[in-house]
Amino acid sequence: MVEKHQVDTAQIAMSWAIAKGTVPIIGVTKSSHVDGPIAAADVELTNQEVEDLETAAKETGVEVKAVWEQEM
Repeated sequence: MVEKHQVDTAQIAMSWAIAKGTVPIIGVTKSSHVDGPIAAADVELTNQEVEDLETAAKETGVEVKAVWEQEM
């Protein structure tokens, strides 16, 4: 997925959060740190990619669905 979208893993995580209807809150200390979140906002994950990420997370015990979240 990283290779397909040409971003790093942190940007995939931000893209997943955006795909789920959230707005990630980022903290930066340098103006160059804004480039990653901007790139993440341009990534459009497919429904299958979102499902694959959630499956991988669940396999490691990470909860991926909040009570406020809409079904995709």
